[in-house]
Amino acid sequence: MSVKVSRGVVTKDGDVLPMSVLERYATKAHHPGSKQTKDTFGKLYETSGLVQPLYDPVMLTQMLDLNTYHKRSCGTKAHDSVGLGYHFEAREGVENPSENEKERAQNFFDNCHPINTFNEVLKRAAFDFEATGDGYIELIKDENDFLIGIEHIPSHTVRRHRDGERYCQKRGASEVWFKHWGSDIELTRDGRTETPEGHEEKSNEIIHVSNYTSRSDYYGAPDVIPALGAMLADYERMEYNSDFFKNHAVPAYAVTVVGAELDDETEDAIKHFFQNDLKENRHATLVMSVSKSELSQNNEPIEIQFEPLSVDVKEASFRLFRQDNRDEILSAHGVPPYRIAVNETGSLGGNTARESTEIYKQSILESRQNLWESKINRFILQGELDVHDWVLKFDEIDTRDDEREVKISKEYFNMASLSPNEVRGRLGLERVEHPAMDYHYINGKPIELMGSTTQSIDSNNSIDLLGSIKSLHNDLVNIAIKGSDDDV
Repeated sequence: MSVKVSRGVVTKDGDVLPMSVLERYATKAHHPGSKQTKDTFGKLYETSGLVQPLYDPVMLTQMLDLNTYHKRSCGTKAHDSVGLGYHFEAREGVENPSENEKERAQNFFDNCHPINTFNEVLKRAAFDFEATGDGYIELIKDENDFLIGIEHIPSHTVRRHRDGERYCQKRGASEVWFKHWGSDIELTRDGRTETPEGHEEKSNEIIHVSNYTSRSDYYGAPDVIPALGAMLADYERMEYNSDFFKNHAVPAYAVTVVGAELDDETEDAIKHFFQNDLKENRHATLVMSVSKSELSQNNEPIEIQFEPLSVDVKEASFRLFRQDNRDEILSAHGVPPYRIAVNETGSLGGNTARESTEIYKQSILESRQNLWESKINRFILQGELDVHDWVLKFDEIDTRDDEREVKISKEYFNMASLSPNEVRGRLGLERVEHPAMDYHYINGKPIELMGSTTQSIDSNNSIDLLGSIKSLHNDLVNIAIKGSDDDV
């Protein structure tokens, strides 16, 4: 007579599930633990003409809390794009730019917010840009319609109207409407398209900066979208490891009962052991007694076998899995690993790290800085402050190798290719106003004076020349030392 065999699985919570139950639900498409966020705008999409984004911005902001590499990448790109500082440059083609215009622009950016600096406000909007694909800046004006400040608007609270000119911000039950900068429509703060009766009722204007996607005419999309699968996979890896160690590193077990059904009494005994005894005492032993009434027809004892479903924790495989997920996320963002404090021993050091940073600067940062600069220059400097001779430029990250630059400059100097002042210019130092600092030298001798009987340098100038050359030498040494310290 055949021996009856029953199988089941002990879950991480200590429950015993018969295999038949698992097979019954194995093909279910939905996840029983799914927790989806509800869009707070709800019916406003139908009643107010708002356009629903491709991806829920609230969900995208929540993704920042699920993955370290994603959040650090967003913060790093925002900081490197608009957070390093700014300066004004004369607009191309303007020979004598107005200093009054520059002073007016500088005064506004120095006082554009009562608490935060201009770079801090922009960095928040840029962070939203990286996380959700859209960044918003509110323009604040006085009763005379003169720009007096700017403010960041969190992107997950804003939706765009289908006419492309209006925006609605919703927080809780409160709604506030804005219009795009330069729009001719009359709009009140509560969304009425009519002439406001006073300044307080008038809607403010908004600057919208989006990360272009061909899938939407109204919103942008963050760079990380193609790597969402890697982010979720890495989260599941973390959950798996967390659950494993919460269970005192005891893996799930398969239970096999030979000679009888997996009855309620046996199931309760196994369940109690894994849920209580084992968690209270990691070295507890499961002892089960079988009564004679439970013997099989062959009068053979019932056998209960426990087999761990996973004997070893595949730590090495998980490490590779996590690294693959990390690399996909960083690749989607275009950020070199070491820029977010990830040190890859033996693969990203020396020249490779500098080359990676230069690629990151050219392919990612330059386009972002150009985008933010164009918005600020067009809408704020020209459109609001009436500044036309100057443009705002964001400071760039420094990818220069100082030690290498010093060596090259020294070679050029000794070959009479660069004068001392030209060397100082390459190294970011101020020029020295002395005739000898504009000479060219071969092995320390000025070629302009070689073979000349009419030109000479008086004793005072000789002293100044020696002092200037010594000063240049000291500057080169200090820069080389600083470059070595930075590498360390």
